[in-house]
Amino acid sequence: MLQLPEELRHVLKISACLGSSIKLRAFDILAPELNVDLRDLLRQVVEKGYMLRAPGERIQFAHDKVQEAAYEMQTDTEKKTNHLNFGLILCLSVIDGDEDELFFLSMSQLNRGDMSSLPTPKRTMIAALNHKAGCRAWELSDFPTALSMHQQGIANLPDDHWSSEYDLSRKLHLSAVEASCSLNNIEVTKELAQVVVRNTRNQDDKLKVSFIASKCLLQCDQLDESREVSSAILKQMNEREPRQFINPLVAISLIKMKFRLEKMTNEQVLSMKLSKNQDRDKFLLDVYISLVAVMQQSKSSDRRRFPDLGLRMMEITLSNGLTPASGMAFTVLSAVFASAGKADLAYKLAKIALRLSDKFDSNRYRGRASLGLGGFVAWAKEPLRACAEIHLAGKQFADRCGDMVTSFSNQQFYIMYLFCCGTDLEKLQPLLKKQIERAMKREQHFASVSAYGVYWASQFLRGQHDEEHPHDLPSWNDLVFKQERGDSNGTWVVLSYQYIQSFLLTKEFRGFPSEGFLNQVLSSNAPLVVLTITGIFFEGIVSFCRALSSHNRDGYKEGVAVLAFLKKWAGINRQTFENKYMLLEAMVSEFEDDKAEGLYIRAIDLARKGQFIHEEGMAHELLGDYMFRRNIKPRAFRCYSEAMRCYRDWNAMAVVERLQRDIEVKFGSSAPMDT
Repeated sequence: MLQLPEELRHVLKISACLGSSIKLRAFDILAPELNVDLRDLLRQVVEKGYMLRAPGERIQFAHDKVQEAAYEMQTDTEKKTNHLNFGLILCLSVIDGDEDELFFLSMSQLNRGDMSSLPTPKRTMIAALNHKAGCRAWELSDFPTALSMHQQGIANLPDDHWSSEYDLSRKLHLSAVEASCSLNNIEVTKELAQVVVRNTRNQDDKLKVSFIASKCLLQCDQLDESREVSSAILKQMNEREPRQFINPLVAISLIKMKFRLEKMTNEQVLSMKLSKNQDRDKFLLDVYISLVAVMQQSKSSDRRRFPDLGLRMMEITLSNGLTPASGMAFTVLSAVFASAGKADLAYKLAKIALRLSDKFDSNRYRGRASLGLGGFVAWAKEPLRACAEIHLAGKQFADRCGDMVTSFSNQQFYIMYLFCCGTDLEKLQPLLKKQIERAMKREQHFASVSAYGVYWASQFLRGQHDEEHPHDLPSWNDLVFKQERGDSNGTWVVLSYQYIQSFLLTKEFRGFPSEGFLNQVLSSNAPLVVLTITGIFFEGIVSFCRALSSHNRDGYKEGVAVLAFLKKWAGINRQTFENKYMLLEAMVSEFEDDKAEGLYIRAIDLARKGQFIHEEGMAHELLGDYMFRRNIKPRAFRCYSEAMRCYRDWNAMAVVERLQRDIEVKFGSSAPMDT
């Protein structure tokens, strides 16, 4: 390379500064200012094999080593000077256009240049350009670039920037806080937020950065700290502390609100006046939304405040008028009414929330409204597969606006619904692995317990728990230990899987909470989700199994309580819950009358009709147990064989192997073999 003519070495140096793969238009912009025919020189270095033509009017180095050698032909001073000059030339040409790639290239060149020689006004101008580039990166959901651009802009400001360049300093710091929060970088978020609080002249800015910090704390699973910050914000805005549901005033207010909302038509809601103080009311509702998420994941005493949070959000909306965040008031209150069995009203409110997000054309709130509708309401009315599709759409809405937490949560509910539907476990694996890798890559703690839990449950059911797993993935024992230490919503997920494994894999029916899973859930007043209900269903199965095997009266009582719980939901959503209710009804009838066989057969038919292959298998297996206890062994044989077929279709091979072992113990060499 050193033997090349000077002009060819020059074009290689220029190219090395710009990157490994460069649009030819960048050279066209630089050429007049450098007074060089760069196109002709590029043609020559391509002919000599140093560079290659690439699709899309681009050129690239033939190898990374070639670029490194060309770059190192320059001194450090030359590199910084070239970066600065190239950045200024490119930026002046593309700043007002829509060529994002070249604009980001120009900014990266400027930021790698030597700013020390520039006068303060020019450095301030570059700081403003960094803010523009950071905001554009944010719009494209490129949060690392957004944070980098904003931080570089802050670095380019003069020492007295909070006095001499207050507006620009404020914009850069607020934008940097948002970007660092989206990256779950709690340390940078706190540091930047503290700088704003110390220097801003605006009380609203202090509240805003405090709120961003609370969101970041939530995403990093620091729930107590997030709750403290959000509560402090509400106090500063003269809002009262959310009350627990045991407060009779909350129950009375809920009843009044229920009657009021039942009388309102969709059109009346959608035609409501707009709030006269849009910014304040939207911000206040956003703080409440964050607090809702915290309390969902927190201890029982906090979850009991959930209904009052929904009430207050609705009071703000109905009293003050609509904002883009008003749909979330309908979303939160719909979850409260759904858990109380008011499915029709809940469904109406959740649908209104979606329509309000459409009214304000907000993908951010569309994604959140979809999360609320699918996760906490639709399961009471729609088939589970339809609920899964709601979350798939919600993820797409959230992705469009860069709301990674809502995107992750929608995807997690989507996977959870597929699991609860009995989707082929083998086909779930790519989705599961991608989700947990996403959780670990972004240090995504919020809802991560659910992601890890369903991953391990599927691995155990498939019999693949010994295979190689992603590095640093929390083990199943880690999740169980966390569940034993607390009672957050995430640990309920783990407890649900423990009940599932107890029946399907281990047949060990001891070691569960003495107060019962159902009692824990109902006493919390937290919104119900489908996996929690699935866990309660399996608690009923396990309780009756314990009672049948050891005549345990407590097990019978727990099973009957679950039966009564599912009876209500079977009456509301037959297509999802009737087969589950019928299976428990068959089990309880073994204690009371001789109708069990017909009820088991009915449960099998309903599970098959609903395409719940795993629950069809469970019903076959329990019918086989019933027949075996009555010494009707040929019939038991056939039932167990049908159960193995269903479990095999589910790709739960560990369950197939467990049942095969059970059959061999019961029938010896005459057992049907797994083929």
